Amino acid sequence: MGPDGNEGPDDGCLTPEQVGEPRAAGERLQRHFGSPQDAEWAYDPDGVLWLLQSRAITTLFPLPDDEHLPRPRAYTEVGNIQGLLRPLTPMGM
Repeated sequence: MGPDGNEGPDDGCLTPEQVGEPRAAGERLQRHFGSPQDAEWAYDPDGVLWLLQSRAITTLFPLPDDEHLPRPRAYTEVGNIQGLLRPLTPMGM
């Protein structure tokens, strides 16, 4: 347990290399399915990224005009925050 009382390292739970892997996987999923995807993923103890599921994002349509927004984008849903018992970490945000 870290000095702040939270489990895990103070500087985050993913290595710099791991941060880019879910992004690249999300881009591949979007190209494959032809629309933004709600993807769930996890790393196993050996550091291997597993894609758990992917489905089209249906709650954002109509999509914002692409030419006015920077790329890449991450869509988030925060309804599950109601049940959190610990503060959100930067990675959680």
